[in-house]
Amino acid sequence: MQLAKLVIVAGTFLAVRSAAAQPVPQIEGMKTVLPAVLPTATGATFDGRLDYVHLSESDNAPTIFALKLHGQYVAPQGIGGYLSLPVAYVSDDGESDSYVGNIELGGLYMFRGANVDAYARVGAALDVGANDEIDTFVLPIVSLTAHPADAVTTGFGSSWLRAGGGARFTSGALVLGGSLGVDVPIGDSEFVENLDNLLNLSVAVGLTQPGFGVAVGFTVVELLGEGDNDSLKTVQVTGDFEIAPQMRLYGVLGANFDDDSEGFSLGAGVRATL
Repeated sequence: MQLAKLVIVAGTFLAVRSAAAQPVPQIEGMKTVLPAVLPTATGATFDGRLDYVHLSESDNAPTIFALKLHGQYVAPQGIGGYLSLPVAYVSDDGESDSYVGNIELGGLYMFRGANVDAYARVGAALDVGANDEIDTFVLPIVSLTAHPADAVTTGFGSSWLRAGGGARFTSGALVLGGSLGVDVPIGDSEFVENLDNLLNLSVAVGLTQPGFGVAVGFTVVELLGEGDNDSLKTVQVTGDFEIAPQMRLYGVLGANFDDDSEGFSLGAGVRATL
């Protein structure tokens, strides 16, 4: 009888120890939102974010809001696709208007490891044919602090081929992430005629907990072409908390690093995985 009790106790101990050693499966609702890194969950993910964009200290500065809608689906095998739509609202001197940027769509392939999620993407940002030349500049300008890695490809009277990838690594409460991409213009607009391509690099570090997370990210966009190359540098800070098992509410503060820039953005978004 005593031996039977010892066997039961030993078996229970080994079972508990084995279960504790297994990695806890993570769903997107348990993951911290990282700047410029795509969601990595299996299934359908929807992300909607609205940013207030401040471009100047002038008393006559326009009121600007930028909305970005993003949806994607990743099958259990890792193959998937995505669709993004940027929209801007601008009010100035009693007049207001809305603008639609380039619609982006493409394919995804997700790689998964014990503590790492990585992805590759190939897509195109398609010119929607703005009414006039000025309209093509609105979305890129208002997106510089809110979505720096995607800002230029939202307009400028051109379609763009886009390729890149990203990854996120989690170790305890620490989460690291990053993304790298190259964009090639397709069109004959005045802005892109001397531009060969764009390179964008983003890195992020954060702290993640089951119910909330914080992160800071840095993005550099290099415009490569004839003559001098230009670069855009932006920092973003995010904070998020769980409002449902697979849903996060998050806020983002973005600012430019350029010495002559006074711009910043303040946004709020919801990310949900089904």
